[in-house]
Amino acid sequence: MWGEFPSWGLNYADPQTHLRFIDEWTEVVRRDRNHPSIIGWCPLNETNRNAGELQNSVVAVTRAIDPSRHMLDTSGYVHSLAEPDVLDTHDYDQNPESFRARYTDMNPVLPIRYGGADTNPGVPFMVSEFGGIGHYGAAPEDQEAFYTRYKGLVNTLLDSQHFGFCYTQLTDVEQEQNGLYDYERKPKYDTKRIHDITARKAAIEKGVKPAPAPPIVQWGVIVGACPDKELPKDRHYTFNEPSKEWVRLEFDDSAWQTGFGGFGSKGGWEWATRTPWRTSEIWLRQAFDNGDKPFDQAMLVAHYDNATEVYLNGKRIWRGKEWTDRYAGYDVTQTVKDAIKPGRNVIAVHTHQDTGGQFIDLALLIGSR
Repeated sequence: MWGEFPSWGLNYADPQTHLRFIDEWTEVVRRDRNHPSIIGWCPLNETNRNAGELQNSVVAVTRAIDPSRHMLDTSGYVHSLAEPDVLDTHDYDQNPESFRARYTDMNPVLPIRYGGADTNPGVPFMVSEFGGIGHYGAAPEDQEAFYTRYKGLVNTLLDSQHFGFCYTQLTDVEQEQNGLYDYERKPKYDTKRIHDITARKAAIEKGVKPAPAPPIVQWGVIVGACPDKELPKDRHYTFNEPSKEWVRLEFDDSAWQTGFGGFGSKGGWEWATRTPWRTSEIWLRQAFDNGDKPFDQAMLVAHYDNATEVYLNGKRIWRGKEWTDRYAGYDVTQTVKDAIKPGRNVIAVHTHQDTGGQFIDLALLIGSR
């Protein structure tokens, strides 16, 4: 097991909280460091960008006390270590098909300013929270539908050559009724069936060698997102459905409003929200000059909530279903090469919101190996 800490919601930007946190965490490490069942330490959970200074300090203190175990600076969201031992993510995608597409191929590696770790593509990686069936996304219609979804999600991670994983979660709690057992610790499902799905041999146990780390790409930004602070991010937008020509390069969007990305009203993402968006639909357009730059790869970086379509000069280059809770990178090399033009280009985005928090921000990157 990992030695962890019940930490969430701390004001990481306030230095006065850091010493108290470090003191309490140090007590935990000193108390538990002789337990042989603990294989690693993880002091924080789902941290935002303000937590970097605290994360780095806590890791340095922990390594000084116990250099024998691996450190995960935070479980989920924004990692900050320059040289991490291990990395992770939280991913509650309920669609096994899109889940598999994301974790079958880790190219491209997300640059660190978006929450990735592009300087350490070979670091061991795990999905430390996934599933949440019954709490995140649409609940399955019946138990058979639950088994189908559970098997599809688990199979993705067992078949991958890179991952460990932890299903969320073992038991129901007050606010999350997504346990494999209920609040009284009684099984909600056939435990043998759950065991058989989860315990089958993973690819690495079958002797499948991990794929080589993807080549490091030198990325250039041609459309910037909020984390690209040095670049203008003003976009034309409307909440009213435009004509069918809105995706085309020649479409006149001068009557639309102008604002800075990201757009939304999502708790925890206030730092990246520059323009409020609270309607069910939003349409965005942004012009950019490619400058005839040659490139080997193209990556779309997007944090979208909910379903989103992205067009380049009238051609759809990417579509995202469901929603995400972070920036993620998607390989759009071929679709961008098919659509991009010398000189002026226009990227057009439509995002549809169902329920819950909403957000849309994206960047388009081109790079050479």
